[in-house]
Amino acid sequence: MNYFIISPEKSTSSEVVFWRPNNSGYTTCPFAAGTYTKEQIQENPNYYNNGLSSLAIPLTNEDLHQIGFKCSWDASKMPGFLQSKKQFAKHIPK
Repeated sequence: MNYFIISPEKSTSSEVVFWRPNNSGYTTCPFAAGTYTKEQIQENPNYYNNGLSSLAIPLTNEDLHQIGFKCSWDASKMPGFLQSKKQFAKHIPK
């Protein structure tokens, strides 16, 4: 299972702040957020899931709804979608 890492201390009541890929900063756009493995989180839970500066959220529709998402998606397909420029180009208005 993969996870988003959110930053509760940087988030507000109207905006969730996600960690970017490879621990490289923050973003408010879930499509720019990094995904982290269960193994990464278990190896260093004080860094990835300490409840203050980091909170690991499983990439399931139910868990995403709990942090305010109003849409549904197949989260398991998200990493492949983001990697594919052809797929991404289909969604850009011309």
